[in-house]
Amino acid sequence: MSPGRGEGANVGLRDACLLGELLAAAAAEGQPLSGAKAGYERRMLDYAFTAVDASRDHPFAPFRRPAG
Repeated sequence: MSPGRGEGANVGLRDACLLGELLAAAAAEGQPLSGAKAGYERRMLDYAFTAVDASRDHPFAPFRRPAG
């Protein structure tokens, strides 16, 4: 991802939050952590590919100056 959008860092933070929540819930319920990891991977793929596509298509979109 382009650093111009800051999405790599934001996706990393989102990943950490999601994975932490899923692992904590699994541990609290006595469930295998591997299930939490699999759930994280499924959910992460949805938003991560969206961020990659946006970065590829508009690498510096937040910094565009208005026309005129």
